[in-house]
Amino acid sequence: MEHPSNSQVALALDEMAAQLEFIGRRYPARAYRTAASSIRRMPMSVGALAMAGRAQDLRGIGRSIESRIVELCETGRISDLEKLRQQTPVALLVLRRMKGVSRPVADAIWNDLRLRTMEELEEALVDGRLREVRGVGPATEDRIRDALIQLETQPEEIAEPLLRSHAQRAARDLVMLLRSAVPNLERVHVTGELARGAELVEVLDVVVVARDSVAATRAVRDHLDDRGWHTVREDAPVADECLTFGLQAATGAGVRIHVTDREHEAHSVLFATGPAEHALQVLDRAGGGNGGPPSAASHDPDRPDAAIYAAAGLAYVPPELRDRADVIERAAANELPALVAVDDLHGDLHVHSTWSDGRASIADMARAAIERGYDHLAITDHSWSLRIVNGLSVGDLAAQWRELEQVRAELPDDFALLQGTEMEILPDGSLDYDDDTLARLDWVVASIHSRQRQPADEITRRIERAMRNPLVDCIGHPTSRLLLRRKPTELDVDRLIELAADTGTFLEINSSPDRLDLNAEQAERAAAAGVRIAIHSDAHGPETLRLVDHGVAIARRAGLTRDDVTNARPWRELRELQPRWRA
Repeated sequence: MEHPSNSQVALALDEMAAQLEFIGRRYPARAYRTAASSIRRMPMSVGALAMAGRAQDLRGIGRSIESRIVELCETGRISDLEKLRQQTPVALLVLRRMKGVSRPVADAIWNDLRLRTMEELEEALVDGRLREVRGVGPATEDRIRDALIQLETQPEEIAEPLLRSHAQRAARDLVMLLRSAVPNLERVHVTGELARGAELVEVLDVVVVARDSVAATRAVRDHLDDRGWHTVREDAPVADECLTFGLQAATGAGVRIHVTDREHEAHSVLFATGPAEHALQVLDRAGGGNGGPPSAASHDPDRPDAAIYAAAGLAYVPPELRDRADVIERAAANELPALVAVDDLHGDLHVHSTWSDGRASIADMARAAIERGYDHLAITDHSWSLRIVNGLSVGDLAAQWRELEQVRAELPDDFALLQGTEMEILPDGSLDYDDDTLARLDWVVASIHSRQRQPADEITRRIERAMRNPLVDCIGHPTSRLLLRRKPTELDVDRLIELAADTGTFLEINSSPDRLDLNAEQAERAAAAGVRIAIHSDAHGPETLRLVDHGVAIARRAGLTRDDVTNARPWRELRELQPRWRA
């Protein structure tokens, strides 16, 4: 039996969640939504696991949800979902999920027009009734029209790339699976786009190194079949004696598992990391062919392909730089930068606490930062206009300051705990707090969360006005994009970089996996212009301080060094960059 893909299962559970939410059953709706989100990231087939009675072993899936997955696998439908569809208007559910249509506007359309079906929604769009609803203007009409066209023309299932964080999780699950399945396993290398620092990953590549590659190949094939993976091909494109399984992961992403032995490990890692053109150029310089195994003296188990670069007379090229057209020449001239690493970071200047929308207290965030080896941290809760995330009033800031003072007294003397804000830049470029309030803060990150569809000239002027204020230290997630969900604003990034260089304003690489903003190309241009760049986690809890791993990957792809990243300096050096820190 061919089971539905994970994306199809998740789509059905998402609809269950939406339907339950509509009739007021919020708690079961949350369970279905959590399960759907988890299923999308799983590399193994959840349908196959459910049919084997093992889906409950997975996080977020209980007996009830497993039974509905089994029903979907056996019948192609979920009876409870079909009953719910009879009770709820499809048009409203679709409107609520449309990008660019706020929930209040969707609800207003329902309340005024009582549209139940997609056909009724299309008719209201054509005959002009939609624009009579309060809050629906020409721009909203255009977004609804575009969304309806997309729904009509897109295939039933589109395999979207994975966010870096989802790809990492899927790769980690896959590595654990392989370690349990492959006899005589020596190593597993995560390679490909993920290793090269891509912000979105279309294909997961891993190299399996085993003492007996024939037995390993048999074990991989048998174990994948048992777990419901769909093997679409087997070939050997990367190196002699390396068998590659081409797979369609249940997430929708492609997966390649390269099975090799110690003798061919270096070549397999080189090609699996890619891109192929780069690997071929390196091999050509090294004399081509597979050659023999690297000597024990030259073999680095973490970077087995380093021996090939050495044989080619090249400096080792970090994976994040291998997409560059000139990297071979730079490696030959030994002119590659010493890229910034996660361990270089000494602090984080953009994190949240329970004062706004964070999940942990100031004390907990500070202790977590110290455990990471940081010597400074800025608490940057949202400013007052973002009431939806408990933005702080001026009075709240004063109360927060008193708590900060109490926490500081409990921390090591050499740890700097700063009071900051993530301050909203209002549509006209004015700021949420007056200058007297800002002057009392240690650090000000200014960001845009509202009116993000302003024309290029308006939104650029908006950010320029904020950057001209000397009390604004940093621009957070400058283009406001959300990967796979929202396009960047129309901001003129060249002008942003010019202004940052002129005013000394820091620009952020926001490490949230769905932001990664600035991106690598923008960060490289900013660094070349002498702009101060900071890598921030935008953490909302202690566990998300580690998100800087993703920001560092973007910085490495941009070719940034430790000297290019401001918070790769210890506090005693960093404080010299800002006048009020020196006071």
